Amino acid sequence: HAHYRSFEARDGESRGGFARMAGRIGELRARYGERVIYLDAGDLFQGTPFYHFYRGRLGMRLLDAMGCDAFALGNHELDDGYPNFLEVSGSVSFPRLCANLNLPDGTPLLPATTRLSVAGFSVDVLGLITSELDEVTGVVSRGELLLEDPALALERWVTTREDEADLSVVLSHCGLG
Repeated sequence: HAHYRSFEARDGESRGGFARMAGRIGELRARYGERVIYLDAGDLFQGTPFYHFYRGRLGMRLLDAMGCDAFALGNHELDDGYPNFLEVSGSVSFPRLCANLNLPDGTPLLPATTRLSVAGFSVDVLGLITSELDEVTGVVSRGELLLEDPALALERWVTTREDEADLSVVLSHCGLG
């Protein structure tokens, strides 16, 4: 939630921050090389003055600089409307994914999946957003976007794939339930 700088959590531990994340990702890449996949499950927008000033542009650029391999749309990326998200994320080099959100005419808002090549293996990544999107943002209730149940989108993906990858990953902003 736009915690671009580290902060002290209630338990006294340092949390968040792009510098901390970049450091950890760098350590893992140094140790494991090209076997590391960096995926982000969304909600990079909203929550701090960084978001209110940059409207997500800085966060997307930071993810790009850290070598994000794929990004699943979170509900807060839609707080200022999907046109803002598409504009501020349009120049990033990583795929932005969401299999269960469409424009009113049925056109997908974002690609559903991407295939990554990781250390000689193929990795399919499917992005899903929460079924509670209509409760946490107005884009669905106003009819700007059509939300499909994530379980149905997942079932369609699993049952209709012809060329399966070595590994399949669901990058979900659906919570643990």
